[in-house]
Amino acid sequence: KIDAGKLQDRYFFSMAGVGFDAVVGKVFNDLKIIRGPVPYIFIGFLEFIFYRPEKFAILFNNHTIDVKALMITVANAKGWGGGIVLSPFAEPDDGFFDLCIIHPIRFWRALLYIHRLLIGKLYTIRQFERYKVNSFRIFRNKAGLFHVDGETFSGGRILDFSLEPHALSLIVPLS
Repeated sequence: KIDAGKLQDRYFFSMAGVGFDAVVGKVFNDLKIIRGPVPYIFIGFLEFIFYRPEKFAILFNNHTIDVKALMITVANAKGWGGGIVLSPFAEPDDGFFDLCIIHPIRFWRALLYIHRLLIGKLYTIRQFERYKVNSFRIFRNKAGLFHVDGETFSGGRILDFSLEPHALSLIVPLS
């Protein structure tokens, strides 16, 4: 049994979030090109040049933090498709999300960090912040995109994330 995340009225089992990764996901999905990490990273490079980080307020565990973030991604599993690992500490059956905040990064520094993303060590950069939570709320200045498991949607200024523990039963082969 694994946990299910819920963002507004959309369920997810791996990742959800706002900011840069939602924008890249929207462009990737709209282009309907070949799938996989290479085109995704290429689109990411192009979008990174023009993307401007947003200001967010995040309410969790009875306190609020104000951040300017490149992206805020909640991980119920370790990573996105294609083997790209965001948070190697996330477990889909522990009753918690990894709330991952990536603070703004300059383009040239981001180029240096790509290898850390590919090997699952992005959490080692100083712009990475992580919290264990089971629900939280994001406030942003204007409506915008969000993503759930790679699908993008338009959302309002307030986004509510919640977790339903052990909501999905999976059958997996023994290795």
